[in-house]
Amino acid sequence: VCQRCWSLWQYNDCDDVYRPGFGERAFDEMTADSFEVMLRETLEPVTVGCVFAVVDVFDFAPSAKMLRYLSKQLKNKPDVRVRIIANKIDLLPVEVNMMRIRGWIAREAQEAGHPRVKLTDVYPVSCHQGKGVKALQGLLEQADAHAQYFVV
Repeated sequence: VCQRCWSLWQYNDCDDVYRPGFGERAFDEMTADSFEVMLRETLEPVTVGCVFAVVDVFDFAPSAKMLRYLSKQLKNKPDVRVRIIANKIDLLPVEVNMMRIRGWIAREAQEAGHPRVKLTDVYPVSCHQGKGVKALQGLLEQADAHAQYFVV
């Protein structure tokens, strides 16, 4: 176990130096500023669609920051729906109640400026184990699904 993961498991926190993207940058790494510019330019012309916000359920603080920025970009766009994909559920203890996790993430999204996000808009997944992916697939295959999807 790396020091970052150990700190997250033991203290539910880690130093910024252990967060991805901190310190020396790789050539293909996107900075926070360039991400915000790209997101703003991409979402500015959108009036109807669905945004899938992928959050890290195990290290939520950076995800909350992204949700706050996203809410600013979607202000006055009532026809753009936000769905939350909560990744890394495989790292949570087995006894964790998934409905409580979904409720917590929905409340965090509402506090970040997404008042229409409900418990049913949160999709817990494990990309590592493939859990929850079928529910997302079903959502995308719905007949009344949006024409445009964005993943952030």
